[in-house]
Amino acid sequence: MSLEGYRWTLGRAIAGWIAVVFCAGIPLILASWKRSILLKFTHHSCHPKKAHKVLLKDKYMQEFVETVYRSDRPLKDGTNFTYFYNKHIKYTWKDDLQRFVKIDGLEVDNCQDFYTMSAGLSSAEVDYQQYLFGTNSLSIEMKPIYKLVLHEVFSPFYIYQMFIVAVWLIQLYYQFGVCVIILSVISVTVSVWQTR
Repeated sequence: MSLEGYRWTLGRAIAGWIAVVFCAGIPLILASWKRSILLKFTHHSCHPKKAHKVLLKDKYMQEFVETVYRSDRPLKDGTNFTYFYNKHIKYTWKDDLQRFVKIDGLEVDNCQDFYTMSAGLSSAEVDYQQYLFGTNSLSIEMKPIYKLVLHEVFSPFYIYQMFIVAVWLIQLYYQFGVCVIILSVISVTVSVWQTR
C-alpha cells in the first residue's frame, strides 16, 4: 500500500473554494466521487510524519483519504503518538523506520514470552494497551438520512438523469421529464430506505 502525506494550507483552501464557486460546484461533485481531488485542492504534499491527512492507494488502486491524529501522551519509548485509522485498523508512526506501520497486538514470538504473559497484565500495562489500541469495540457510524440522499443524488447516474430531464424540458417533452423525475424520486427513496 502506498502512502502520501498532505498538510492543509490556507492559500490552497481559498483557491480551491474560489474554483468551486466559479465552476458552479462541479469540482465539489467530482470530489464527492473521488476524495483525493478535494485533498489536492486544499492540501500540499509533505513528509508523512508532518501530515494532517494521508492518501493511501492499495494494490487495487483504490484511494483512501484518512486523517492523522497526534496525541499529547507519549509512548513508552518517549516518542509522540501519531496515528491514523484505515478500514478499522490503526497505523502508528515509527521514527526508527520513518513510516507508518500497522499496530501489533499481544502476539508472542516464543514460548518464554507466552509463559511470562500467563500471569496477566499489570493495571498500568492494561491502561497503556487501552491507550495504544483503543477500546475493544467496533463503532459503526449511522449516517443521517440527508447525507444518504445527497450521496445517492450526486452519483453519476442521477447527474446524468438531471441532464436528461433538463434536455427534455427544454425540448418541451414535459411528460417524459416528469416521469423521469417521479421514477428518480422513487428510486432514491427506496435506495435510502434499504440502506438505512
